[in-house]
Amino acid sequence: DPCSIDCMQTAQSVAELITSNISSLPPESQRILHILSCFGIQTDISLLEILERFQNGILSSIDAFVESGVLDRGGPFLIFTHDLIQQAVYESMPVDQRRALHHDIGLFLGTNARADSVLLLAGG
Repeated sequence: DPCSIDCMQTAQSVAELITSNISSLPPESQRILHILSCFGIQTDISLLEILERFQNGILSSIDAFVESGVLDRGGPFLIFTHDLIQQAVYESMPVDQRRALHHDIGLFLGTNARADSVLLLAGG
């Protein structure tokens, strides 16, 4: 089907453009987006308050990411404006870096999150 091939090529082009834009950001901004992408398309804002101790600058950078159209607010959540953006941010990290970041975030949350926040993370 020619339409599906065109759609796939368009999606790939959009992802490449997003990845290019991400790589032009300052390293701290890239790291913040990488951290957020580890949680999928949306992150609870109360979790960001905890993660601020993991990576200083998360809370202060939210407005800039919202203004640039990368993130949006939706109730108690901060949401990537499109799943392709989240995926491109996440996949812009090498696999070893992703694993290490997940590990570091897990260790941090395991030692710093309150019991009610851990339930929030587990979806409970």
